Parts: sequence; structure tokens; C-alpha cells
Amino acid sequence: MSETAGNQPEQQVEQTLPQTIEAIPPAMVPPQQQPSHAKTHRWMYIPVIVLVVLGIGIAMVFSTSGYPAPTELVPVSVGGVKLMAGVMDSDAERARGLSGRPSLPHDEGLLFIFDTPGTYGFWMKEMNFPIDILWFDENKLLVDISPSIDPSTYPESFVPQVPAQYVLEANAGFVEEKKIKLGDQLTF
Repeated sequence: MSETAGNQPEQQVEQTLPQTIEAIPPAMVPPQQQPSHAKTHRWMYIPVIVLVVLGIGIAMVFSTSGYPAPTELVPVSVGGVKLMAGVMDSDAERARGLSGRPSLPHDEGLLFIFDTPGTYGFWMKEMNFPIDILWFDENKLLVDISPSIDPSTYPESFVPQVPAQYVLEANAGFVEEKKIKLGDQLTF
């Protein structure tokens, strides 16, 4: 009886042992027991990961948070004061505006051109610096000014007192420094 009883547990261990080894995932099997193709496949993913990371990095650098600077600057003059301005004349460009940009060069602005005069509202969503907002009517005469609007005013919206067709955004202090006043002519 002791021989029979002693042999049964050994047989059970021997029968379950191969199944246990086969159930171990390849990563847990010592390297000398891993198939050679497992090592090769692991290294194939590294170039893919590197390319994905590089692609994301490049996209972030060139996107400026998804809001690139205008590529075309045009000369603009307000009351004889000259600056260069990016032109925003599509709905998508007007919606984006200066949002997400880290700054605006001292001698630049952003000119919004609308199809018809209206009381178009502007807010400081995703803005990183304060600006002056200048509204011009269909004759390009300055009809309203909102000076030194700070990003902390978001979600407040700023609208002109009278309908405007053109809006110029410039760095805060532009109006005061250049002595811009209501009635000044916009040319571009």
C-alpha cells in the first residue's frame, strides 16, 4: 500500500509539471529557453516608438498649441502709425485669432476682416498676453477701442459700441504709446 500511495503523487507531479512550464509566458522563460524570434520582434518596435515620439514632438513645435502664426503679413497703418499684421479673413482664422500664441512681436498685429459690419465680440480664450482691440467701420475709421485687455478677463466678451467691419489686435499699450484716437484711418 505504501508503494502504490507513494507512486501516485510522483506521477501527478510529473504529469502537471510540463503543463506548468508551457503556461509560463515567453518573457518569464529564461533567455536561453526563449525562441530566437522573440528577441528579434522586441527590437522591431523601437524604431516605431522613436518615430511616433519624434512625430508628436515635431507637431507640437510647429503647431504652437494648434494655433500657428499667420504666414502672410501685410503693412497696415492706423492714423499714420505703421505695423505689420496677419490677416484673418476666414471663419476658422477669426475664431483662432491670437489664441495659444506665446507673444506678439512689438511691431505686429492681427487684422480681422469681416464681410459686413457688425458688433463682433472678442474674448481672451487661451491668450497668453494682454492686447489692445481696435474696431473700424466699413470706411476704415476707428470707431471703438478696448485698451489693455488682460487674459484674466476670459470668458468676458468685448464688443464695439457701434458696428465694425475691421478689427485690429495689437500689443497692450499700442494705442496709448502711439497716441491712436477715435476717427483715425486704417489703411492696408
